[in-house]
Amino acid sequence: MDPFILSLALKACAHNLNVKPGESLHGYCEKTGFVNSVFVGSALLDMYMKTGKTTEGCRVFNEMPVRNAVSWTAVITGLVRAGYNEEGLNYFSEMWRAGVEYDSYTFAIALKACADTGLLRRGREIHTQTIKRGVDVSSFVANTLATMYNKCGKLQCGLHLFERMWIRDVVSWTTIITTYVQMGQGEHAIQAFLRMREADVSPNEYTFAAVISGCANVARLEWGETYEL
Repeated sequence: MDPFILSLALKACAHNLNVKPGESLHGYCEKTGFVNSVFVGSALLDMYMKTGKTTEGCRVFNEMPVRNAVSWTAVITGLVRAGYNEEGLNYFSEMWRAGVEYDSYTFAIALKACADTGLLRRGREIHTQTIKRGVDVSSFVANTLATMYNKCGKLQCGLHLFERMWIRDVVSWTTIITTYVQMGQGEHAIQAFLRMREADVSPNEYTFAAVISGCANVARLEWGETYEL
């Protein structure tokens, strides 16, 4: 057994949501000292977070002698997905103070926490950080930024971000269509849907739900029937 093999085994436990063998491996890592490996520690943390054991995951993280961007992102992601948004943002701030470099995924999960809790001011601060690092226009971060502004009632900010995106995927288009519907601009929602189809982006069930709502708002029944599921 070595750190690489242990990390793979722990990832398998996380993937299968099977914590029992993972806990046994954790005991083995404690006895052998492999728990001090940043790779093993990150895999342990990820396993506990994905199996819903956030307390154990945080304990593993807090006891890690060395932490990297992967371990920081894992603890933040686990807390936010479990609904502990403010706790996740606290770790995000600690990561900043520790001087660990963020990646797009770390920014996106922190913005999701702001969106779910309506923390507009905090979200704007994070938005500023994404601009400084040049990741604000990437679809992954921009989609989450748009969602954050929309949930905080700043729909125009979401529209502005959409226009600045380099690449627009189905999430981007669905977000903008939903934004127009929320603003009561059904015609704009329909036009955005048509632009999406012209861009050769395939809609999903959420896109159809949004654009059908737009049709209802402008009494465009015949158009909605054309695109019925």
